[in-house]
Amino acid sequence: QHKQPSRPQYSPHQWNRPTYGQKTQYASAPDTSYKLDKKGQRLAQLVVGTFLYYVRMVDLALLVAPNDISTQQSAATNEKLWHTYKLMDYLC
Repeated sequence: QHKQPSRPQYSPHQWNRPTYGQKTQYASAPDTSYKLDKKGQRLAQLVVGTFLYYVRMVDLALLVAPNDISTQQSAATNEKLWHTYKLMDYLC
C-alpha cells in the first residue's frame, strides 16, 4: 500500500523548465539510472495499468503522466519508478 505523502503533490508529471532567450530547446538528458528488477517492473506495470484505466474513464487531463511512464515499461529504470510514485502521490 502506498503511504500518504508528507507534503502535497500538485502535478502528476515532471515539468521541464524552458530556457527563455535560447534559440533551441534541447531534450532532457538520457536516463542513466539503474534498471529495476522484476518486482519493480511489475509494480510500475500494475500502477500504470490501473491509472490508465482510471484516466481513460474519468479524467483525460491526466493522460500524459501514465503514457510517459508506460512507454518505457519493458526497460523500467529507477527514474521511471520515481515518476510512478510522483503520480501516485498526486492521485492520493
